Amino acid sequence: MATNPLVIVISPLKSLIRNQLDEIKELETFLQIKGCSLDSHNTVDSIKGGGFNLIFGIPELWLSTPVKEMLASSYFRRNLVCVVVDEAHKVAWGLAESSSESAFREAFGRIGEIRSFCAEKVPILALSATIDIDFADIVKACCSMSKYMRLIHSCSDRSNIRLSIVPIKAKSVSCFNWLMKWLVERKSECSKVLIYCNSQNLVSWLFGQFTSVLGLDMYVNGIKDPNNLLINMFHADSPEFVKNRCLKSLTSDEQLPRVVIATSAIGCGINVKNLQYVCHFGPAYSLVDYCQQIGRAGRNGDPNCHAVLYSYPSANKKINEKMKAYIKSKDVCLRTELFSPFSESNNVPPLEIGHTCCSICSSSCTCDTDHTTLFPFEEENDFFMPSPKVSIREVSEKDKASIRTLLKDYHRNCLSENLNFPSSAMSGLTEKIVEEILNNLEYIDSPKFLMDNLSILDSNVAGCVFEIICNFYSDKNLNDLFDIDMEIEPIVKKTDTNIEKYTFSDYEYSDIDTDLENDYL
Repeated sequence: MATNPLVIVISPLKSLIRNQLDEIKELETFLQIKGCSLDSHNTVDSIKGGGFNLIFGIPELWLSTPVKEMLASSYFRRNLVCVVVDEAHKVAWGLAESSSESAFREAFGRIGEIRSFCAEKVPILALSATIDIDFADIVKACCSMSKYMRLIHSCSDRSNIRLSIVPIKAKSVSCFNWLMKWLVERKSECSKVLIYCNSQNLVSWLFGQFTSVLGLDMYVNGIKDPNNLLINMFHADSPEFVKNRCLKSLTSDEQLPRVVIATSAIGCGINVKNLQYVCHFGPAYSLVDYCQQIGRAGRNGDPNCHAVLYSYPSANKKINEKMKAYIKSKDVCLRTELFSPFSESNNVPPLEIGHTCCSICSSSCTCDTDHTTLFPFEEENDFFMPSPKVSIREVSEKDKASIRTLLKDYHRNCLSENLNFPSSAMSGLTEKIVEEILNNLEYIDSPKFLMDNLSILDSNVAGCVFEIICNFYSDKNLNDLFDIDMEIEPIVKKTDTNIEKYTFSDYEYSDIDTDLENDYL
């Protein structure tokens, strides 16, 4: 007979555990339970002493030697009443795609070992909102569930979330013009937005692009202080205080940040509140991941929530076949395509009012509502149109080498004594952009050309780069080409020494991000 009933929860993400423990604290007195995380200080001794009865941990910790010894103890075998596998679809992380490859997280394939330490007849409960019929057998095998397993169906479709797929020609922050306009105009009153990227590199790149375009508009009242940031990043290597700030904003009424750019580290199970917009800058790897991530929106029943997927060619390569088929949908309702595999009936019909259902149904909607202006994130004029190229100067390889040196000098000047953001975000000049500038020297006739044709998105950067080029070539028509009234200043000014330094890792950026995500840490 259990004297202090214990439930262990095997969870895939530490961010999810943190969120669930915060919610349990509000119910501890009412339910007379006390939760903890395995990685907390002295947790094992406290559990053995009867201090907790709801215990969370990632599978790697549950399979560690000290914890296995705890599970095998007489106290634990006597008191354990249930094993819960939360977000059970993540057992896929424990499966290798081929015999020549390793599993992403091998411990997920060994969850059944945990049961071997339990007393007989201790039940196991596997929970997920996104398991299709075929995958249920894989979950059953990985968790060592018996043939008497009972399967309870539910569908993760939420009718208050409108689905959109917006194809864009290339990786560019210009698809978020609507959001940047909202941030400038509404500041801390801007709707909260969660943007998913499929790698840390891409998160950092996109954050750097927002920084380059918005400048001081990244901050409330234009005061450069990390506490005033309207946009922030969440991934495995984000500082803990940044992670906590992002989670607090998403799970409470905390005002800042208004926009969180994240990896899948914040992808499943977290009870996000008052979130209207979930955007994907490139597709998620699978339909399961996508369903989980868009499920952060609309959890309070708000009728006007949106899941927007920006799809561009280089991002569409490292995704599975079902996701590739989904982003190519042209005639079939996106809701039907996405949610039917997770429905017991295998069929989720479109919503009756087409423009509230998805971007495909919207195009054939015949209701009286003028819905052409309801969805700014789908407007074609959000994207920059390139200016025609006209040769205005001859360029030698020696010229290119000299201008490369001048651009590097400008880059270093922007970095000196400033906030420690990713270095390329300070000047707006990544190595790729420098190459673009050098390859287009023959045609660059204005700051507008730089912004329309290259990946430069900040007018100050464009003005400074154009001035460097004109000074080098001693262009006599500088005043005609260059708007001398345009206010040009360094992108990042000297910071007050009393302001806290804000540190992010400095990543190399590339067109195609190939790094594996390790955001369970």
